[in-house]
Amino acid sequence: MKAITIYPDWMMLFMSGEKTAEFRTWETRHRGEILLCSGAKKIPGCISGHALMVGTLTDVVRATKKNIDECCLDSMPKGGGYVWHFDNLRYIKPIPVKGMPGLFDLDVTPEILSKDASDEDGAKFFDEFIYPLIFEPVHQ
Repeated sequence: MKAITIYPDWMMLFMSGEKTAEFRTWETRHRGEILLCSGAKKIPGCISGHALMVGTLTDVVRATKKNIDECCLDSMPKGGGYVWHFDNLRYIKPIPVKGMPGLFDLDVTPEILSKDASDEDGAKFFDEFIYPLIFEPVHQ
């Protein structure tokens, strides 16, 4: 499965539903399922070094002042870039991952939390898998 590494604080915005697009300085012809992985950088309140979601990359367009807000950016980065649009974002059981630059392949089958899951199932999922990773001690 194709995968991409995202800074942990930006990944948390994907997980909260605030972010559905990613800014990159490069484009890709790939469309379809991508594993969204949080980078290894330790940031308090964030999950590091894990695949956390699966999304469908539906489009990649040149970044403009009008569309960068979808990436949660306040201004256009120097040199420009591309906005990667994701749809059908789903939580997965976290998988420890060593991120890599660019789009990379991972030989994994993610365990996806169904969109039809009850609120109780969602709460159990977060209690069991997500919160322990967020609140683990940050070692420096």
